[in-house]
Amino acid sequence: MYEGRTLGVLRRGWLTVLGFMLVGSIIGSVYAVTATPSYVAESEVFVNALGADNTTDLAQGSNYTQQQARNYRVLVNRQLVLEPVVTALQLPVTPGQLSDHVTATVPLNTSIISISVSDSSPDRAAAIANAVATSLTNVVGRLAPKRSDGTSPVQLAVVQRADVPGSRDAPNSPLALIAGLAAGLVAGLAFVLARELLTSRLTRTDQISRALGVGVVASLSTDKRAAAQPVSLAGPGSPARAEEFRGLRAATTDLTEGSGRHVIALVSSVPREGTTLTALNFASSLALAGTSTCLVEADLRRPELGTYLGLDQRAGLTDVLAGRVTLAEALGSTPSVEPLALLLAGTPGDHPAELLSSKPMHALLDQLAGRFDVVVVDCPSLGPVADAAIIARRSSATLLVVGCGRTKIAEAQAALALLRGAGAPVAGAVVNFAGRSSGRRHAQAAASAQARAATPDWEMSTSGR
Repeated sequence: MYEGRTLGVLRRGWLTVLGFMLVGSIIGSVYAVTATPSYVAESEVFVNALGADNTTDLAQGSNYTQQQARNYRVLVNRQLVLEPVVTALQLPVTPGQLSDHVTATVPLNTSIISISVSDSSPDRAAAIANAVATSLTNVVGRLAPKRSDGTSPVQLAVVQRADVPGSRDAPNSPLALIAGLAAGLVAGLAFVLARELLTSRLTRTDQISRALGVGVVASLSTDKRAAAQPVSLAGPGSPARAEEFRGLRAATTDLTEGSGRHVIALVSSVPREGTTLTALNFASSLALAGTSTCLVEADLRRPELGTYLGLDQRAGLTDVLAGRVTLAEALGSTPSVEPLALLLAGTPGDHPAELLSSKPMHALLDQLAGRFDVVVVDCPSLGPVADAAIIARRSSATLLVVGCGRTKIAEAQAALALLRGAGAPVAGAVVNFAGRSSGRRHAQAAASAQARAATPDWEMSTSGR
């Protein structure tokens, strides 16, 4: 699956990659034309041991000269050797600067010192290489230890004088062109893949599960009648969508049953992913199944629940937290789902983040969890503000609502990272606005069958009315 998606990205972005390669080849060509040319000339100096009369002496002398060759190689870059070269050739550089252009090596198991000189002038490169070889032999002749008769046991001789190079060593035009093409290819691939990651949207259930690394607990299809019929499980709503919410209820049984505190927060990455209607229908499915449920609207910046349900502005969460009303006075019911208790956002106020992170909010959630079997909290999106992360951290489970085709991969991944960074218990993702085929691929049939079996007759009659 990953390979297929990557190939699809490359097919869509091959022109971009080709453009990067073209730019890279142009840069490589320009560099090859404009860069200062460099020519390399080489000379060789042989280190010889004198006075060997037999094979034993010859063997020992060979080892000795190889060792001495390695020692003398170090002298090549020293001022003692290079200063006479600078003076003799009247070079406009210091011995230290010249040293950066001179390299000495000793091939393995030889007594030969190979001297390489790079310069922008081929004639000067050859002259410097020959001068360095001559200077090295003179310096070693003065420094080498002497025998009692005044002769030296080691002799250096120039065995290969440097010729004027006929072609430049750098820049290598073909290599520069190939390097430019390769760099353009790598940069183009990186750009295309990064663009896909940052701008592409999550469009499939399996893609969402892979990109986020969390399980998809339910896949909900688009309902064009949601604005007129916000609660899909009551009235002449979409039977298929109602069944999907029963599947969501069945898939989250482990989050809503058993002993303990059941506070489930529904959050999204960005606005307009359908979190409010998802929370409303999820809470309604629990309430219609006989679970004592309270829906809390914690989106204090853009409350929409009252508008969906056709309820007038009334006291709610902010008023309870501010101490203006009691919880009993603020709690209400939902017209279309009578068993569902509702706590709207309440009177708009300043500093919603401070309200949601306050001790009264924490105490209120505990109070609601003690009074109801399940508390469903409709949270704002995580992108603009941190309100949702505050609530999610205090919940017993968090469901990330992902708008199929509306949410970018990077946005969903950032939201999930924020939740985990806040210590929120992420139970999975709920895919919203999915197509029918996506829902079928999610294989909700088994969960739906379980939900129908557990649904009381009076709920089925209500939803089919």
